[in-house]
Amino acid sequence: MLETFYRQLFQPQEAPPSLPGALLIGGLVLLVITLNAGGSLRMGSQGLLLLFILFGLASLLGLFWLSASLGMLLRLLGETPDPGQLWVGIVTGLWPLLLSGCALAMQRWTPALGGLWSAVIALGTLATLTLAIAQTQTIPRLKVLVAITAALGLSLASLGGLIVWPIMLFWGL
Repeated sequence: MLETFYRQLFQPQEAPPSLPGALLIGGLVLLVITLNAGGSLRMGSQGLLLLFILFGLASLLGLFWLSASLGMLLRLLGETPDPGQLWVGIVTGLWPLLLSGCALAMQRWTPALGGLWSAVIALGTLATLTLAIAQTQTIPRLKVLVAITAALGLSLASLGGLIVWPIMLFWGL
C-alpha cells in the first residue's frame, strides 16, 4: 500500500497501481469512515457492523456512479478509458480520506483548524484522484481534472434532483 502511495506521488510514469493495493486502500477508507461515523453517533459493535455494511453498499453505488460518469465524460473529451483500470484509479486516488479521522478529532478541539484540515483533505483527494486516474489511463491530467470536476457537478445536480423531485410531488407542483 505504501508503495502505491509513493508511486502515485513521486513516480507517476511507472506502472499503474495494482488491484490488491486499490482494494486495501478502499477497505481502509471504508473502515475509517465507518469508525468516524460510529464514534460520532456513539454506536456499539452491532451498530458499527450495520454502518459498515450500509457504507459499503453506498460506496459501491458511488463507485459505479463515478466510474460511469467519468468514463462518459472522458469519452466526450476524446479519450477511451479502460473501465477496470478506471475503478483501480478511483479507489487508489481516495487514500487521503484515511486522514479524515484526524480532521474529525481536530474539529472537536478547534473547529476552525478542523475545517481547514477537512478542506486540505478534500483538495488532496481531488489531486490524488486526478493523478491516479491519469496514471492508470495514460490520459493528460488536465482532461482528467475537467472530467472529475464535471462528474462532481453532475453528481450534485443529480442529488439536487433526488431531493427536489419528492418535494415537487408532495406539494403538487
